[in-house]
Amino acid sequence: MPLNGVDISHPQQYERVKSVREVEKVILMAYHLGVGLVVVHPGGKVFDFSDRENRLKLSMESLKEIGEFAQNWDIKIALENTLPDRIGDKWEEIGTIIETLSHPGLGICFDSGHHLLNYSETAQGRLNLEKVPINWQRYLWHIHVHDNDGKHDFHWLPGDGKFPWVSFISFLKEIDYRKTLIFELKKQNELPYYLNKVVSAWQKLNSYL
Repeated sequence: MPLNGVDISHPQQYERVKSVREVEKVILMAYHLGVGLVVVHPGGKVFDFSDRENRLKLSMESLKEIGEFAQNWDIKIALENTLPDRIGDKWEEIGTIIETLSHPGLGICFDSGHHLLNYSETAQGRLNLEKVPINWQRYLWHIHVHDNDGKHDFHWLPGDGKFPWVSFISFLKEIDYRKTLIFELKKQNELPYYLNKVVSAWQKLNSYL
């Protein structure tokens, strides 16, 4: 989904509906490109508890409409865990959305960098995903692979930061994950050099498998 100016949890009705329409445009584009899944951020920045409560409700209202629209085009929606202080920054909130909507076309996109920023214990190697009340085997459909220092969303290559890749790959093996892992990296000036680093990073991840 587009990110700039798009927030499906926006408290102003006009902005929220406009955001929903932007996501629906992407769903149509995905259909024409033969893509079966669109990643969606559940919502924008939260300012206090009452704002979060309201935005969560609005996010689910938007996702209900988006899910029904996507189903018409045989497109699945994967909710991505977001940056800190946004709707969907914690897995419990993602789980609540999925459980409440109970839509067959709604799953999860795990963003490794965002997870590291939201859960400080991850930097010490403790993922604790098995403690999250989510059926990962059923709902985990897509993974964004990148790394950081636990403080900033740098989108480094896996292994260049503090994310515990060995533990994560082990978890994926436990749940028999067989879908996509996509490197989500920032623009580089020395692209040929960087692509070689991407290949090396992938080979290292693959060795854990």
